[in-house]
Amino acid sequence: MNYIAHKEYTNPYRLSGEGFDAFSYLGITNDGESEEEPGDAIPYSEGLISSLRKRYMFRDEPAVTDFLVERPLLIQLLFKAHKVIRSIFGTAPGLTLKVIADPEALEEQELFLFIQTKLHPRAARPLLDEISREWWLSAMLDARGEMNISLEYV
Repeated sequence: MNYIAHKEYTNPYRLSGEGFDAFSYLGITNDGESEEEPGDAIPYSEGLISSLRKRYMFRDEPAVTDFLVERPLLIQLLFKAHKVIRSIFGTAPGLTLKVIADPEALEEQELFLFIQTKLHPRAARPLLDEISREWWLSAMLDARGEMNISLEYV
């Protein structure tokens, strides 16, 4: 389900500063118009997902894209997660998104954000714990059990 970015859609999911950063990154002003071509509307979720592709690698891109289109609240969380992860891990690790089905209930899926790191587990795990303490434990409520963050050692 795609929404058109108009005035009434600029804040449908309690977008914080990071969400609005995404709008400005896409060249959308608060009135929903593109700065380059006034009056043009871009599909709401498609434009934001396109911006996420610049921050994350999508494993099985159609599955991740469909998952995010169906759950637009996760888009906001991913913009914030990127900012938080970069502030704690730095710019070195890659960030990957993958939709994983629950092996016991295949119709239930979850989006995994993998922080790819070359750090030793004894060094990386405390950083992941810091992300949890600083942000993720409170943000998990907004994720509604549909997103998880994990380390991936490369």
